Amino acid sequence: QSPDEIIVNQYIDLNGTTNTFLFILNVDRIPNNRMRIYNRWGVLVFDGENYNNVNNIFNGRSMGRSTLAANDFLPAGVYYYIFEYENQQGNMITDSDYLYINSK
Repeated sequence: QSPDEIIVNQYIDLNGTTNTFLFILNVDRIPNNRMRIYNRWGVLVFDGENYNNVNNIFNGRSMGRSTLAANDFLPAGVYYYIFEYENQQGNMITDSDYLYINSK
């Protein structure tokens, strides 16, 4: 793992005191980014640009684009993310994988 490597944490624990939001290691080095998260039916539940681990985060709450009302916690389970960003060399990178939410 290089010190500039971008790593998306794939676990959110809404019951705990750690991992309470989707943490992305070194996201501060790539301000031009977009995170999209989908449920298992392909419904977009989060869409955010310039993700920053501070005030622009995914904390397991619905964006109101599914059967839940906005700001309701999503149910526990597996979700799929697509994280696109411009690296320090100016290349567009797409990282996609699964993440798990342990819900309240």
